[in-house]
Amino acid sequence: MPAASPIGAVSPRAHASSPRAGIRLPALLALSRWRPIIERHDPARGEDVTKRGLLVLLAFGSGVLAPSLTPLVRRVLTGRRGRLLVTAAGLATLAALARPPRPAEAPPTAEGPVPQDPSATAKPATSDRHRLEALVIERTARLRHRAEQLRTINLVGQRLVQIRNLDELLPFICNELRRAFSYENVNIFLIGDDPKVLEARASSGTYGRIAPGDTLRVGEQGIVGWVAGSGQPLLANDVSREPRYLVHDWLAETRAELAVPIRLGDQVLGVLDIESRHVDAFDETDLSTAQTLADLIAVAIENARLYDQTRALAVTEERNRLAREIHDTIAQGLTALTLQLELADAALPADLPAARQAIARALSLARTNLEEARRSVQNLRSRSLNRRSLADAIRALLEQAGKQNGYYYAFRHNLHVELAPAVENGVYRIVQEALTNINRHAQASEVNVALEVHDGTLRLVIEDDGVGFDPEEVLAGKDGHFGLIGMQERAHLLGGTLAISSTPGEGTAIELRIPLQSGQR
Repeated sequence: MPAASPIGAVSPRAHASSPRAGIRLPALLALSRWRPIIERHDPARGEDVTKRGLLVLLAFGSGVLAPSLTPLVRRVLTGRRGRLLVTAAGLATLAALARPPRPAEAPPTAEGPVPQDPSATAKPATSDRHRLEALVIERTARLRHRAEQLRTINLVGQRLVQIRNLDELLPFICNELRRAFSYENVNIFLIGDDPKVLEARASSGTYGRIAPGDTLRVGEQGIVGWVAGSGQPLLANDVSREPRYLVHDWLAETRAELAVPIRLGDQVLGVLDIESRHVDAFDETDLSTAQTLADLIAVAIENARLYDQTRALAVTEERNRLAREIHDTIAQGLTALTLQLELADAALPADLPAARQAIARALSLARTNLEEARRSVQNLRSRSLNRRSLADAIRALLEQAGKQNGYYYAFRHNLHVELAPAVENGVYRIVQEALTNINRHAQASEVNVALEVHDGTLRLVIEDDGVGFDPEEVLAGKDGHFGLIGMQERAHLLGGTLAISSTPGEGTAIELRIPLQSGQR
């Protein structure tokens, strides 16, 4: 009978009968080395895994020792059920290794467990709360700013319907923009009759104001001129870095500027300009709001123009109607009466002096009233101004003269009051005569005409850069030309004065001034 093998030894028979027996012992040794490795990285987890894996190690060990045990135990462990038991134990071990580690606890001391510092978790929570509060405050401020912008846009839209006079509407827009958005300077420039010149029409500011009537050259002077020439908006949050910025003496403190075009279709009508003393004062929201308001201003300008044209057309139609009525009724009746009185005077016998004297007085009155009726018809319906305003009639004269004689012309006016027909007709005739003289004698390359009303006085200025002349010689009539004399006579008939300034080789300037009384406007 063969000698029994010591417990734990692996017999050669076991190696021979089981091919897997040679690798079970190294596997068991490898499992025994897991605990110190796991404990080095995570003591709590290593201890937990060790506890959970004792049975696994026992199962694997039993499988390894199976050849030296009794045949019955060996058959159980090496059979199908034993292999399933070993496999299940291995899976349990892997699951224990894959489980997330538990939070490490501080080792106990003599006084008990070490308490955790609550500020360690309170500080991150406080920081997150502060960030959220700052974000909410910022977002709320943006929403309020946007709501104020929309309110202002709505208010301006309402005033567009109520106000038809640009001289009243444009200052309102400047003041409302500055008040609602805390802008420091808001200016509106419009292109007048000269397409190359921008004129300041309204301004509102805290540290400087542009005087109404100040001008800039389109496409040449400053950010405003560039925007008017290009038709594109421009945002300069640091004007010191903007080469197109033009320093104005009255706005020397400007550090940021926003300018947007006032356009109607493809036509640029002017520029809305906003300035600030602070760098980075504007953003894309300000740019969008300014452009929206500029579009509203363009609509207002067009509405005002159409309103003026409609009103002027209505006034012209009424004047023509009255002229026809006077001509067809009163004038014709007075003409017939005059003829009848003349016939009666011729038929009276010479020995009735009293009757002749009465008829002569009636005839004189009839003729006087007929002359007044004819003058009224002439004042109501002037052929040169028929269906046109005085400004439109002068512009038409300039366009025709400039095209025929090849010179550059410019015309600007602020005529927003209704003039008496006699004044309109007289001013038109003076301009017509002045242009005739320029076309015939001046050899000019540029002609500028300005028509303005300030403080109850109408002022007309006509300038050219032609050859000039000696005014004293011409006014004396020595050269046989009486155009300037006729212009002076018309000015006197209108109650005004006409000044002529000219030097040979230096051009000519003519200035007409007419005080406007209540009956003339």
